[in-house]
Amino acid sequence: MNPTIEAAKEITREQTRQLTLALEFIPQERRHWVPRGCAKTPQDIYLECAGTYLWAAKFLRKEPLDWSQALPKAKDCPGLEEAKGLMEKYQQEFFTALDDLDESRLGETAEMPWGEKMSLGQYIFLPSYHTCYHCGQLNYIQTLLGDGEMHF
Repeated sequence: MNPTIEAAKEITREQTRQLTLALEFIPQERRHWVPRGCAKTPQDIYLECAGTYLWAAKFLRKEPLDWSQALPKAKDCPGLEEAKGLMEKYQQEFFTALDDLDESRLGETAEMPWGEKMSLGQYIFLPSYHTCYHCGQLNYIQTLLGDGEMHF
């Protein structure tokens, strides 16, 4: 397998592990908590990352993209185990799309729905970057709730 594709999978796998761990250390009664009534819940953040993996798989396969369909809602996965199951499913779908990606396409320039252009070799790392960003958010929420330990 192509080393760039393998690196994208490994980094994504690690960021998902860290995100899952961060959510696990947020008390169960706070996973659906909305500070000030206008933010995403910790579980919504987690599920957004799962949806990003599905969205990325569809992008790589050149399938129609509909963010509203890729983005699961916490009400559809009320418990941690359901959310983790969906995360695993969508991450695997992304990995399958990566495995099916012809490595000759890595240099291909693609236009993102928001107008930015980048190579597919760059794009395949975006889901892990997105998840890393949200790991920080969940870790911060964890500290706001009184858990100042670093969990790895």
